[in-house]
Amino acid sequence: MTARAVRGLAGALRRAGPARWLAVPVGLVVAGVAVPLVYLVLRAAEADPGTLVDLVWRPRTLRLAVHTLGLAAAVVAAATAIALPLAWLAARAETVRVPSAVRRAATAAGVLPLALPGYVMATALLGATGPRGLLAGWPGLVLPRPTGFWGALVVLTLATFPYLFLNLRSALAGLDPVSEDAARSLGLGPWAVARRVV
Repeated sequence: MTARAVRGLAGALRRAGPARWLAVPVGLVVAGVAVPLVYLVLRAAEADPGTLVDLVWRPRTLRLAVHTLGLAAAVVAAATAIALPLAWLAARAETVRVPSAVRRAATAAGVLPLALPGYVMATALLGATGPRGLLAGWPGLVLPRPTGFWGALVVLTLATFPYLFLNLRSALAGLDPVSEDAARSLGLGPWAVARRVV
């Protein structure tokens, strides 16, 4: 494309407004997400209502829902326990004079897992652990395989904490340090400032 054509296309998009030219890609994404949901609703509508109620309200379904909610809560807690200190080191460490090398290392540790998709990370953990894993060759180091609740917790935490890190780092970097200084000058300790101001 020539420069004139690019300028003309950019001008046309500007005049059309963002809502019009984004409608097509947004519509395609919504349609792609809605297809499985619509299929599920149509299949459920074909079922006998009594059978459907029995399937939804059976004890196994309740137990699976409780386990899923427990896993989600545990992943949020574990990801926060990893991401929050790293985000604080990356964004707010200048207030306590942490060297810039530590800040860069915290940022790298916070975003490094984004380089691997979750399924690759899970496969690597399976290959490295257990009695025949890669780490078993080291004397005295046999890590259990990540299976069950605890395995899912480890894999999901390692795969999701970078997203929380990025959000926390942005939020902490955007805070005005004057509020923290004012709180400290009014007599609040470091933990009180972190809890009440930050």
